[in-house]
Amino acid sequence: VLFLQDGTGHVFAAIDFLTRWNMRLPPQTTALGQDPHYVDLRLIPGLSYQVDARNAAISITANGEAFMPNPRDAGQGASAAPVPYTPGGFLNYDLSATHAGNDASAQALISAGVFAGEGLLTHSFVLQNATPTRLFTTYQTDYFAHMKTLRIGDMVNTPGAWGRGVLFGGVQYGTNLALRPDFLAQSAPALSGTALLPSTVDVYVNNALRNQQNVEAGPFTIHNLPVVQGSGEVALVVKDVLGREQVITQQFLSTPTLLREGLVQASFEAGALRQNMGLASNDYGEPFAATTYRKGLLPRTTAEFRGELQPGGATAGASVATLLPQISSVLEATVAASGRHSLAGTGALASLGYSLVGQTMALNARLSAQTDSFRQIGSDANHLQHSLLSLQWVRPWAGGTVSANYVQRRTQADSTVAVVNLAYGKRLNNRVVANAALLRTLTDNESTISATLGLTLFIDANQFASAAMSALAGQSTAYADYQQSAPWGQGTGYRLALQEGGGPGLQQASVTDHHTWGSLQAEVAHQAATTSARVTATGGIATLGHGLHFSRGLGQSFAVVQVGDVPNIAVYLENQEVARTGSNGAALVNNLRAYEANRITIDPLVLPMEVSLRSMERTVVPRNQGGVQVDFALPRVRTITLQLRERDGAAMPAWTRVVLQGNARPFVVGQRGEASVEVPRIPKEISASFHSLTAYPPGKPPCIWQLTEHTVAAAAGQMLALQCE
Repeated sequence: VLFLQDGTGHVFAAIDFLTRWNMRLPPQTTALGQDPHYVDLRLIPGLSYQVDARNAAISITANGEAFMPNPRDAGQGASAAPVPYTPGGFLNYDLSATHAGNDASAQALISAGVFAGEGLLTHSFVLQNATPTRLFTTYQTDYFAHMKTLRIGDMVNTPGAWGRGVLFGGVQYGTNLALRPDFLAQSAPALSGTALLPSTVDVYVNNALRNQQNVEAGPFTIHNLPVVQGSGEVALVVKDVLGREQVITQQFLSTPTLLREGLVQASFEAGALRQNMGLASNDYGEPFAATTYRKGLLPRTTAEFRGELQPGGATAGASVATLLPQISSVLEATVAASGRHSLAGTGALASLGYSLVGQTMALNARLSAQTDSFRQIGSDANHLQHSLLSLQWVRPWAGGTVSANYVQRRTQADSTVAVVNLAYGKRLNNRVVANAALLRTLTDNESTISATLGLTLFIDANQFASAAMSALAGQSTAYADYQQSAPWGQGTGYRLALQEGGGPGLQQASVTDHHTWGSLQAEVAHQAATTSARVTATGGIATLGHGLHFSRGLGQSFAVVQVGDVPNIAVYLENQEVARTGSNGAALVNNLRAYEANRITIDPLVLPMEVSLRSMERTVVPRNQGGVQVDFALPRVRTITLQLRERDGAAMPAWTRVVLQGNARPFVVGQRGEASVEVPRIPKEISASFHSLTAYPPGKPPCIWQLTEHTVAAAAGQMLALQCE
């Protein structure tokens, strides 16, 4: 390394040398002749040096202040992009027939979808006594790189901090954080420290190991710590190569209300309000357009703007949320105004919210009020709200959890409704849970109080029983039920229930039978001398490429797993058996997690000897409500044992690579020149049947043999000797 020294004895080091050591560069550099830029070592804080002129040596000592921070990200990193939709479709059905007294009816809920490439089209409707009513029809495509989604059709709007949730038909484009489940959208803490030597940093969140990082010597900062929602403690355990440890701890508070600094979450939607959903197929009302824009302004502050436009008027408002870490709290404030050309005039809305998320207590309070003339999308002219006050409090107490809730709503017609709820729950032992609740409802004209006391007994993983007593308006009711849940796979479950008091008694019984292709349920109930019965069938049908696949219902996403043509092979999802292949070697695996890595495996030990398995595991990242094909290629092969010799008759050296034409996987030679080679089965109708085999002995020309089908068949059960010509 070349250093420069001026006439006064000051030493200068090259910038590239300091950069390699991750040292902090001062703003002042100097150029000496044609040499590259050099830095006066005296200008670097925390650095000292000594020059040994006799031995032409320099000794540099630098503390942590002299180094640039070494940033590390504790997030999971960029996740794998979801694979495009395999062209196909699905249909979920829920069919039921009911008979009560002299009345009989039939109902059906159908949801279906088709998908290919980047697009998904879904449609759902209900059938009531053979009369169809459309529910949702939506086309969706995702832009994974930008975490945005475009929807066209029927959907729910994005209300933001103060808007109202409504159904509408139209177009929506905006941020979709669900596309990246690993992405940390919330404001997350960062911890800094200094490592004297190259070290390993273990990240603990509430005493659970969540991440590991390797850092170089010098200061470091761990960003995007993988904290959970709520409050807690994060700790960094820094262990260097000499085994020395240091622990750095910090309290944190994480809430979805706050975005990371600089992160933007936005949406735009336009269309017409959907009315009478489930009663009318195409009843659309007033058109509208709205946009919501949220941004993390500071590490502890997030702001939001929302604007709404309807015929005859507009509404706009802003919200801000800030973190108060000293008291583990979040404070939110909102103001909005509406202006209309109709009789409503100009109106205003204001709200204030407070959330305390402590390790031993949670408290939420919100107060909102609006003027009589304030209007927004979804406002009901007959039930306009004037003010809303809500309080929620939860904390551990006496080995259980106690909660209190208070909600008061006052309409612009001066009608007031208030609800007070107190609840307490406690696990008495490993099998019994007790709970109690007190509810009081206050209106302008009356007050009612109800109380409930219940016990739940968990017999095993699939059986439980419960009993409850309740009192309302001087009448008491007793309720008890026993249930054996149907297993996740195939099997039967049932439920018995009994209610007495508070009116006519009620007796109920039901049985559920799970099959691979669907579920059947039968229910019967008797009350007030009337017996009613209902039969239900639920399930799903999927198609990918060709063929139909039946299931008990398709969840977020699904996969069709093809294991060659081998039947009755167990298929595992995250090490849990979820399906078995049918007679054609295919199995349907549902309930995959959309946009996340799903690990699908099979057991290679149960496969027939004549098949060759390249890999027992596949990892897929499916899209929402779509299917993906997972193919475990199982070519049928014949295994022959060869003894390969070189031109001089000596055994081919061990580890010599052997390649069979048409087989992507190479083989290797073992001891005594022996090699086990898999030869694919050739259909009988193919007359030209020979296999080209090539060995590549190190440092010598390759050896090539042409194996005929007759030679391969003759080698079955014995060793075939081949010598290089």
